[in-house]
Amino acid sequence: MHARYKMVTAWLMGWLISASLAALAGGTSLSLHGGPVPRLREIHHERLHVPIQSDQAVDLAPGSDLAAIATLNEVRVWRLDTNQVIKVFAFGKQRAAVRKEMGTAEPLHVGFSPNGTTLAISYMSRIYLYDVATWRQVGSLGVEGEDTPRRPAVPTDEPIRRPTLSGSPFPTAQDRQELRRYKREMDERYDRTKKAGDGRTRVAGFTFTPDGAKLLAGYARGECFVWFHWGEPSLWPSGNDPVRLWEVNTGRVLWERVYDPETVMRGFLLSPNGKWFAAQACGDHGNHYVVVHELQTGQRLYSLPMALGASAVIFTPNSQQLITNPSDEMGCLATVRLHLDHPDDPWRQQLTPADEACQKLGGRQCDSLALYDVATGKQVGKLTDDETTFAAGLSPDGRWLAAGQWSNRYTFRIWDMQTHRPVGRYTPSGWAWLSGTADLLRFQPNGRRLVVVNTAKGLLAVYEVVP
Repeated sequence: MHARYKMVTAWLMGWLISASLAALAGGTSLSLHGGPVPRLREIHHERLHVPIQSDQAVDLAPGSDLAAIATLNEVRVWRLDTNQVIKVFAFGKQRAAVRKEMGTAEPLHVGFSPNGTTLAISYMSRIYLYDVATWRQVGSLGVEGEDTPRRPAVPTDEPIRRPTLSGSPFPTAQDRQELRRYKREMDERYDRTKKAGDGRTRVAGFTFTPDGAKLLAGYARGECFVWFHWGEPSLWPSGNDPVRLWEVNTGRVLWERVYDPETVMRGFLLSPNGKWFAAQACGDHGNHYVVVHELQTGQRLYSLPMALGASAVIFTPNSQQLITNPSDEMGCLATVRLHLDHPDDPWRQQLTPADEACQKLGGRQCDSLALYDVATGKQVGKLTDDETTFAAGLSPDGRWLAAGQWSNRYTFRIWDMQTHRPVGRYTPSGWAWLSGTADLLRFQPNGRRLVVVNTAKGLLAVYEVVP
């Protein structure tokens, strides 16, 4: 036993030393499988000392070296070539102070127009449009009154009866039944309150169409906020959360739809040919899907169960394939495993089909991204590996895919999309295992740079793609 303990200790120390050396050797690349490796050179790394919002928080301007980054209650515009912040937009300082006391912040989303001349920033129910040359506001998109706080009519509940217990040192069957009843009623009241929200409408995500003439946006009318300490969004479907297609020049709504009342749609992405759009439909109890629609009419074509917590949704440049994290490869998340392991847990009776797929896989974690034919929704390929892929970004020519890894948390990988094999691993300077996952990866539209972000720690690294 003592020898085994010494062997395990020596292995652990060796792993820690190798991880530390890898973290110190930022910007280095490790070739995998002997494939071609794009030459990435780290040119800048930054710690913002504040979490970066993890949902549509970073965008890179076409035709310039500008990058917009949404932190908590402000948006910073960066020059990637000089590493200078040239503009800061602040939103809702008074409200931000109140939210900070609660440990939350208002959601912010950013996006440049396809020609790079306009920066759009959403705050509360409005999307503000700024001219990049002067940084003056040139317009906004929104519906009057949706920013006005009002307490919706929530059914007045009778006080929940506290559980009556036997007092026995060991819980009886009646005690367990009473505790389950009390928890169920508390959860139901909590859900009703969260779904009612505070009466305001908040933008859950948006994107420009490829021609820049229209803008697609999703909205949340239930409780919607960002956790202050790690930038992760939380939202509750109200049952009436719309998606709108705006005409940018006139501010007119071309169409508005409410899809699944049990989900809120965010993370919008347009196909390069402008024919389809994809989004993440997020709801209660682990419901998480990628949904694909026709842009012109808003008609839903199909949905794909998506791994909860994953954020990779990418169209290939030819608009023929969609890359995402399929839930049937994710296995059980910790919360799902917890419910499965406790037969008396009432949540066990509310498991989604994706959760049941997790149960069948026995908790095995995701080891791949999947490629789907956009027109049919059928899976046509996989990017298989022994490490969990969490988030990804595709180069403009579609050749390279940068992916954040769940198991090797301080690194990201480069995949060759011609061979569907990983060919390189990179470690940003100053990142360590405890820094967390690279959960936002964006290539510059001209393909010259790659921005890698850890939202929870506010870490940012910029790589130059060397020809």
